[in-house]
Amino acid sequence: MQAEILSKRGNLKLNHNGFLYLFGKLNCDETLKFWRCEYFGSKDINCKGRIHTGLDNTFFRQINIHTFPASAENVEVKKVVTSLKRRAIDKMETPAVLRATTLENVPTPVLARLPNKAATKKIVKRAKVKENAPPPMPLNIAQLQIPESYQNYQRSEGNEEQFLLADSGIYEDNGQMQRILIFGRASHVNWAKDMIEVFADGTFVISPPLFQQVYAILSKRCDRWVFPVAYVLLTSKSEATYSRMWELIKNIWPEFSPRSISLDFEMASINSIRTGSPQCEIRCCLFHLVRNMKKKLSEFGLMQRYRNDPIFATQSRWITSMAFLPIGDLTPAIIALDRNLMPELQPIMDWFVMNYTGRLLLNGFRTVPMLLLNGFRTVSSY
Repeated sequence: MQAEILSKRGNLKLNHNGFLYLFGKLNCDETLKFWRCEYFGSKDINCKGRIHTGLDNTFFRQINIHTFPASAENVEVKKVVTSLKRRAIDKMETPAVLRATTLENVPTPVLARLPNKAATKKIVKRAKVKENAPPPMPLNIAQLQIPESYQNYQRSEGNEEQFLLADSGIYEDNGQMQRILIFGRASHVNWAKDMIEVFADGTFVISPPLFQQVYAILSKRCDRWVFPVAYVLLTSKSEATYSRMWELIKNIWPEFSPRSISLDFEMASINSIRTGSPQCEIRCCLFHLVRNMKKKLSEFGLMQRYRNDPIFATQSRWITSMAFLPIGDLTPAIIALDRNLMPELQPIMDWFVMNYTGRLLLNGFRTVPMLLLNGFRTVSSY
């Protein structure tokens, strides 16, 4: 009698004379184990065969007769499937390799009853998902614990490095509990000094519960490729949160000192960089600038016309095209647009001037915008 087979739920199955049994309960004295047939309660068979064993699984007696014949092949198939699941958890191999390795030296009668390749792939996937199932969702950010297995990155067997690079712990901002988690490869510290041109953006679509956004940081390397270097979970969009995030990054990568950072037009993130890295050139994304303009069009009920009127759409883009002009050319460009724009676009023009170029005063100076655009030095198309 051998105990090396597991059920779909991971419970032990006991093999005796070609039948498989699942543990039911102990007797009153807790000296015997009561086992029931694996098909007990099944819709098709509903077998009531039972056995009693000692605590060491030594067979004592059989209760009731099985309603189906014994099958040594069925037992061997279950052994192979259990072996496949265990190997899927222990080894980082593809389903095809796992299947080929597990089926070595398996007798032909057993092979004929094994799941096909597609079913094997599903078995492997389910085993891996079950093994790597996330912990229960905490009620609040203070209760969140990162399991040790989630704190490390395993590129291959025996090649592991830290993945959770920084945890701010719980702190308070605007009366709310906040927390920052930074994930990335610890080995990136070796080329942090070469992270000269950096790109950053946040997304809210994929942010997990308890967090407000996922903030991705990428860097150009060898002036050819762009690699993601850090993923940050943020519970807030405040300037204080962004400032703390950049401080944590500099703590884990002391030589991190980019010359330029390209990001969207969120003033909280822009101001955090201005304060923490005044030497860093801030470049904003054309995509986000156009998106902001479209949001403003929607506010004034002009989005439908933008989609259907090509002349209106072209003149709308005239406004955002000023982002590529040097500062010295902004004044004549604004004057030209004021003369030629459709009257309906004047509110959009006023919004753009107020936020991105500054309005020209009678003394020749400009009001200070939230972000002064300066041609290609300020706007990129990443």
